[in-house]
Amino acid sequence: KLNAFCENCAVVSNNGTVNFNGGIFGSCRVVSDGSETVEAATIDFLCQKHSFEPTYIKYDIEGSEADALIGSHNVIEKFKPRLAVSIYHSNEDMVELIRYIHQKYPFYNFYVRHYSGFFAETILYCIPQ
Repeated sequence: KLNAFCENCAVVSNNGTVNFNGGIFGSCRVVSDGSETVEAATIDFLCQKHSFEPTYIKYDIEGSEADALIGSHNVIEKFKPRLAVSIYHSNEDMVELIRYIHQKYPFYNFYVRHYSGFFAETILYCIPQ
């Protein structure tokens, strides 16, 4: 059974392409007027393509966590993997990502951990009950 897979694409809410700005020092992100166009796929699509049943998914994708969660709906409902979601990319993420996951997936318990001495590296852990 496959334990992992690697795809060269952005993870989003709909398959297709997205505009992306590459950079250094954490400036990489999906943007509407990005300098590059990259392939994009949902986690639902990728897991089905590879016949993969995830037990753990980490979302640290520079502000696109909400979009990727939307594209993971079927996988989360079916397999209830543990989730690690970066919630520090915007002030709204600290509240909205927790609210979204709680409303859509009430079977998770939540734990938040902060890993650095400044604003970055705050992770929401979602563990199935």
